[in-house]
Amino acid sequence: MADNGRYSANDNLLAVALATGQSVRDAAAAVGISERTTYRRVADTDFQGLMRQLRGEMVTTAIGKLSSSMANAAEVLGELLKDKDANFRYKAAVKLLEIGFKADEHARLEAEIAELKAMVSTKIEGGPS
Repeated sequence: MADNGRYSANDNLLAVALATGQSVRDAAAAVGISERTTYRRVADTDFQGLMRQLRGEMVTTAIGKLSSSMANAAEVLGELLKDKDANFRYKAAVKLLEIGFKADEHARLEAEIAELKAMVSTKIEGGPS
Protein backbone atom coordinates (compact mmCIF):
# COMPACT_ATOMS: atom_id res chain seq x y z
CA MET A 1 0.00 0.00 0.00
CA ALA A 2 1.29 3.46 -0.77
CA ASP A 3 2.55 5.55 2.15
CA ASN A 4 0.11 8.35 1.41
CA GLY A 5 -2.83 6.10 2.29
CA ARG A 6 -3.99 5.64 -1.28
CA TYR A 7 -4.14 2.22 -2.76
CA SER A 8 -2.02 1.21 -5.72
CA ALA A 9 -3.61 -0.42 -8.75
CA ASN A 10 -2.27 -3.79 -7.51
CA ASP A 11 -3.80 -3.21 -4.06
CA ASN A 12 -7.19 -2.50 -5.60
CA LEU A 13 -6.99 -5.51 -7.89
CA LEU A 14 -5.90 -7.69 -4.98
CA ALA A 15 -8.73 -6.42 -2.78
CA VAL A 16 -11.27 -7.18 -5.50
CA ALA A 17 -9.83 -10.66 -6.06
CA LEU A 18 -9.92 -11.47 -2.35
CA ALA A 19 -13.34 -9.86 -1.81
CA THR A 20 -14.76 -12.12 -4.53
CA GLY A 21 -13.54 -15.18 -2.67
CA GLN A 22 -10.31 -16.05 -4.42
CA SER A 23 -7.69 -17.77 -2.29
CA VAL A 24 -4.55 -15.87 -1.31
CA ARG A 25 -2.55 -17.99 -3.74
CA ASP A 26 -4.93 -17.40 -6.66
CA ALA A 27 -5.36 -13.69 -5.91
CA ALA A 28 -1.60 -13.18 -5.66
CA ALA A 29 -1.05 -14.99 -8.96
CA ALA A 30 -3.82 -13.03 -10.68
CA VAL A 31 -2.32 -9.71 -9.57
CA GLY A 32 1.27 -10.79 -10.13
CA ILE A 33 2.56 -10.37 -6.59
CA SER A 34 3.94 -12.82 -4.05
CA GLU A 35 1.82 -14.68 -1.54
CA ARG A 36 3.93 -13.16 1.22
CA THR A 37 3.04 -9.66 0.03
CA THR A 38 -0.59 -10.71 -0.18
CA TYR A 39 -0.57 -11.98 3.41
CA ARG A 40 0.97 -8.66 4.52
CA ARG A 41 -1.81 -6.76 2.76
CA VAL A 42 -4.48 -9.00 4.28
CA ALA A 43 -3.05 -8.36 7.76
CA ASP A 44 -3.27 -4.58 7.26
CA THR A 45 -6.40 -3.13 8.92
CA ASP A 46 -6.85 -0.44 6.25
CA PHE A 47 -6.70 -3.08 3.54
CA GLN A 48 -9.21 -5.20 5.48
CA GLY A 49 -11.49 -2.16 5.49
CA LEU A 50 -11.15 -1.86 1.73
CA MET A 51 -12.08 -5.52 1.29
CA ARG A 52 -15.10 -5.11 3.62
CA GLN A 53 -16.19 -2.05 1.64
CA LEU A 54 -15.89 -3.94 -1.65
CA ARG A 55 -17.78 -6.95 -0.29
CA GLY A 56 -20.48 -4.64 1.05
CA GLU A 57 -20.88 -3.04 -2.36
CA MET A 58 -21.06 -6.47 -4.01
CA VAL A 59 -23.69 -7.65 -1.52
CA THR A 60 -25.72 -4.46 -2.02
CA THR A 61 -25.63 -4.97 -5.78
CA ALA A 62 -26.66 -8.62 -5.43
CA ILE A 63 -29.52 -7.72 -3.07
CA GLY A 64 -30.73 -5.14 -5.57
CA LYS A 65 -30.78 -7.74 -8.32
CA LEU A 66 -32.54 -10.24 -6.07
CA SER A 67 -35.10 -7.67 -4.97
CA SER A 68 -36.12 -6.94 -8.52
CA SER A 69 -36.94 -10.62 -9.03
CA MET A 70 -38.71 -11.22 -5.71
CA ALA A 71 -42.13 -10.07 -6.93
CA ASN A 72 -41.93 -12.51 -9.85
CA ALA A 73 -40.86 -15.31 -7.49
CA ALA A 74 -43.80 -14.57 -5.20
CA GLU A 75 -46.15 -14.73 -8.20
CA VAL A 76 -44.71 -18.11 -9.20
CA LEU A 77 -45.27 -19.45 -5.68
CA GLY A 78 -48.79 -18.02 -5.74
CA GLU A 79 -49.50 -19.77 -9.02
CA LEU A 80 -48.23 -23.05 -7.58
CA LEU A 81 -51.03 -22.82 -5.02
CA LYS A 82 -53.39 -23.55 -7.96
CA ASP A 83 -51.43 -26.57 -9.25
CA LYS A 84 -53.29 -29.87 -9.69
CA ASP A 85 -50.59 -31.68 -7.73
CA ALA A 86 -51.39 -31.49 -4.01
CA ASN A 87 -47.69 -31.91 -3.18
CA PHE A 88 -46.79 -28.77 -5.18
CA ARG A 89 -49.64 -26.83 -3.55
CA TYR A 90 -48.50 -27.95 -0.11
CA LYS A 91 -44.86 -27.01 -0.71
CA ALA A 92 -45.82 -23.63 -2.15
CA ALA A 93 -48.11 -22.91 0.79
CA VAL A 94 -45.46 -23.88 3.34
CA LYS A 95 -42.83 -21.75 1.59
CA LEU A 96 -45.15 -18.74 1.39
CA LEU A 97 -45.98 -19.06 5.09
CA GLU A 98 -42.30 -19.41 6.01
CA ILE A 99 -41.37 -16.34 4.00
CA GLY A 100 -44.29 -14.37 5.39
CA PHE A 101 -43.44 -15.19 8.99
CA LYS A 102 -39.75 -14.38 8.44
CA ALA A 103 -40.61 -11.05 6.80
CA ASP A 104 -42.95 -10.19 9.68
CA GLU A 105 -40.31 -11.13 12.25
CA HIS A 106 -37.69 -9.10 10.40
CA ALA A 107 -39.97 -6.04 10.33
CA ARG A 108 -40.70 -6.36 14.07
CA LEU A 109 -37.01 -6.77 14.92
CA GLU A 110 -36.12 -3.80 12.75
CA ALA A 111 -38.69 -1.67 14.60
CA GLU A 112 -37.40 -2.85 17.98
CA ILE A 113 -33.81 -2.05 17.01
CA ALA A 114 -34.85 1.44 15.89
CA GLU A 115 -36.64 1.94 19.19
CA LEU A 116 -33.62 0.76 21.17
CA LYS A 117 -31.32 3.04 19.19
CA ALA A 118 -33.60 5.97 19.92
CA MET A 119 -33.61 5.10 23.64
CA VAL A 120 -29.82 4.84 23.73
CA SER A 121 -29.46 8.10 21.81
CA THR A 122 -31.80 9.83 24.27
CA LYS A 123 -29.84 8.47 27.24
CA ILE A 124 -26.53 9.58 25.74
CA GLU A 125 -27.78 13.06 24.84
CA GLY A 126 -29.69 13.50 28.10
CA GLY A 127 -26.93 12.20 30.35
CA PRO A 128 -27.50 9.97 33.38
CA SER A 129 -31.02 9.78 34.75
